[in-house]
Amino acid sequence: MMRTMPSQVLSFRPVDKKDTEFLFQVYASTRLEEMSSTGWGEPEIHAFLRDQFALQHAHYSRHHAEGDFSVILLDKAPVGRLYLDASRDGIRIMDIALLPRFRKQGIGTRIFQDLIARADGEALGLSLHVERHNPILAWYHRLGFETRKDLGVYLYLERVPKARAAR
Repeated sequence: MMRTMPSQVLSFRPVDKKDTEFLFQVYASTRLEEMSSTGWGEPEIHAFLRDQFALQHAHYSRHHAEGDFSVILLDKAPVGRLYLDASRDGIRIMDIALLPRFRKQGIGTRIFQDLIARADGEALGLSLHVERHNPILAWYHRLGFETRKDLGVYLYLERVPKARAAR
């Protein structure tokens, strides 16, 4: 397994209209395994994923207008997306996804370490939704996230900041 090197610069920039195709590729890459079991042909899968991407984008834009929509950069090259919605109540991770060739290299760990440090520093909860059968669920629990709500297919997880957890 290839790991990111500490010398590799991880940064973020706001999403721009020119990023639409890249963001679609990131989104589609997260659904390929699921789509492989549909029996659909490539054109049908592509059309379905385009529609789903557009619907997701419209939902995020409508319901999280003040959200922070960022492209994840590794040495200035786009490798994924991070969508956050921060308020005085907490930081919601709406979406985090990396292109397949950048997964399992420590990038997500670095991002989560920074988000946890930010949330702890500001005494804010950190929350997200995850599919109940997603293998990453155990990793989230190791990071201190706890299941707060069972929403059927999804679980709502929250990590209480250290300052609040100590009370």
